Formats: sequence, C-alpha cells, structure tokens
Amino acid sequence: IYWAGGDGSAIEILGDFTEQQCRQLEVKGPKSIAFGSGTVLTPAVKYFAERFLDAKRGMYVFITDGKLDDLDAVKKYTIQLAKQIADNKRNFVKFVLVGVGSDIDQHQLEELDDFSTGTGIDIWDYKIAQDMKALVEIFAEVVDENQIVAPTGTIYDSAGNRIKQYTDGLPAKVSLSLPASCQWFELEVYGQRIRQTVILPKDNG
Repeated sequence: IYWAGGDGSAIEILGDFTEQQCRQLEVKGPKSIAFGSGTVLTPAVKYFAERFLDAKRGMYVFITDGKLDDLDAVKKYTIQLAKQIADNKRNFVKFVLVGVGSDIDQHQLEELDDFSTGTGIDIWDYKIAQDMKALVEIFAEVVDENQIVAPTGTIYDSAGNRIKQYTDGLPAKVSLSLPASCQWFELEVYGQRIRQTVILPKDNG
C-alpha cells in the first residue's frame, strides 16, 4: 500500500503480489491519492494487522520520510495488539519502520522501537536506510534463537574443521567462535553449503 496520503491518513492499496511478481514490480507512486502534508501511520498498521489475521508470523515494513503525527495513537494500538498476542487471541506481528531522507525524526523512531507494552511482546523495530548495508537487516529482530529453520545443519571453518553440528534442529540464530585466521565459514544445510565471509572489526588503536 501507499500510506500517508491526503490529510496524512489516506491509503491506496496496490494489491497482492507473488514473489515472482515482486521481482518485476514497478512502483511509480499512488494514482488515487496524493501524498499528504501529514504522516499518519495508524491506518496503515491497522490495514495489515486486521487483514492478515491468519498469518502465523506477520511482518510488515513501512517506509517513511517524515515525522509521525499520530505517535500516541500508534502506541495505543500497539498495546492493544500486544495484549491480544500475549493472551493468545491473535498471532504474532512485527512492524518495521524504515526512515529515508533528512526529514525523519530518529528520536521518534527510537521511542517507538523501545516502547514497552507491559506484556513482554516487542512489536516495533526501526532502521535508517542510509545506515543499512543490506536489506536483510530489516529482519534482525524477527530472528528467534528458538525458531528451528532446518532439521539438521553443520558449520565448518575455512580450514575444513567442523565447528558446530546441529542434529536436533538448526536454529535461526546461532553464535560461534572461530580462529582469528579464519577467513570464512560454511553452513551445510539441506545438502548444500552456504559460505559467509568473516569480517573482523578494524583496530582503531
């Protein structure tokens, strides 16, 4: 959808797209609304939260280039969603705000990211587009160490040594220690090996 149109609260629905369609999708801007002078997020959040109630783990990304005019309303609705999730009345949802341009209010994004609903349910995350090195960073807070993504998996270092082996399920998030000389490691899963280069932090001393 396009959001923050008209008086800031209007949305325009683009439709539903398959993965293949998304690869060729051209996003040229709204047709029925003009982007408004305000930025009202709640209607867009409600659209996804209420439309995809059956989604087991919904994740929705909102791109903004301005300051939210309805932060209090967003917080109120967030509490409502969090309580429903905590009471097992609805499935989990995750919302990510991606700020673009120089007019964003980063303090406001941080405030929403750190907002406590009193339930232990963390619904919001935020990213600043210019600070992102890869799109996968959007999914950072969604990754759960207890979420199993494959039945088995093995990790090898660049010397071919087996570092870790998961026989009872490969979690979505893992931690490991590698030799300082290690240039990369490989994850063997589903009969394939996926290589990840090791990038060491720069020594500022």
